[in-house]
Amino acid sequence: MTEERSVRDQIRSGIFSKESKTPDSRDITFFGQEIRIRQPDIGTILEYRNRDDRKEAMIEMIIMFAYVPDTNDRVFEPADKDSILGLPFGKDFSALNSAITELTTVDLESAEKNSEEIQVDST
Repeated sequence: MTEERSVRDQIRSGIFSKESKTPDSRDITFFGQEIRIRQPDIGTILEYRNRDDRKEAMIEMIIMFAYVPDTNDRVFEPADKDSILGLPFGKDFSALNSAITELTTVDLESAEKNSEEIQVDST
């Protein structure tokens, strides 16, 4: 039993280590500016996934997880919501969507098309 406990403790230590808790990120060009998209934690993904207002959830994800590279400074703030909504949807949002999909398996483009449920890739 002690050896099983030790293996369990090692597994748990590895899962809950500082390295495991460090979010992954992707740098993208967004309207000519380099920004870093950081990976949200599972609690945040579940919270946004269960929101009734998908548009609001998508904008909040952009605001919450877009950072100035190599800093802890967010690019956007809640007051930018209407300005973000006014941006043209093109290659920049496709790059943003790709980064978010890669980091979370949440596809914002599919979520916008399917307002009932955010698509989560099970692979």
